[in-house]
Amino acid sequence: MKSVINFLFLWGIAFFSLLSVSEAQSTPLTMEQLPISWNDFAHKNIRDKHAFEAFTKVDYNVSGAYRIDKTSRTVQLKLSFYARMDNNESYVKKSFLKNADSARSRRLLNHEIGHWIISMIYFHQLVQDLETFRYDYRVRYQMDSIRRQNFARIRAEQLQYDLETNHSKNVEQQEIWEKRLLDQLYEAYGTKIDFPVSFTKELTITDVP
Repeated sequence: MKSVINFLFLWGIAFFSLLSVSEAQSTPLTMEQLPISWNDFAHKNIRDKHAFEAFTKVDYNVSGAYRIDKTSRTVQLKLSFYARMDNNESYVKKSFLKNADSARSRRLLNHEIGHWIISMIYFHQLVQDLETFRYDYRVRYQMDSIRRQNFARIRAEQLQYDLETNHSKNVEQQEIWEKRLLDQLYEAYGTKIDFPVSFTKELTITDVP
């Protein structure tokens, strides 16, 4: 019912960013189409009654290098992005799978998929933020600033998701969130939902002030 997102960055910086909600576009996607099932979660014996029934972890690996040339007033960046679900750290309680009926099991799985969608939307926006920011020679500082500005907003969004849906138990709110998140996912990726995601971006900033 909870989601943890990790970013591993070559310069020791963790990045998070938030995509604004789009209510205008209707998505053809459904939760059942997305490539996640309980088989993607470790099935664990957890006796702590206060522990979450399920937990989702998504790892982001953003590595790269930059080169500053003050003579030509350019900054060159090469960034490698990778995002995946951590199948070992993500878990569902064995006791839940044993005792929940199919409707309850599907509802909780959809909730966990929602955490995953939020992570992938953030990842998409992270790429856009890094691509479009107008860097100067303070590249590392500026990237850290992006992280600082976005981190609190993203944490709040994940917590708000759990709060409003009561970890999937508020069925009406869960359905509202699912529609919203599917719209966002479709806006970011279309119907191409091929994960994990891995690619490299090369950027050149000219006329650096």
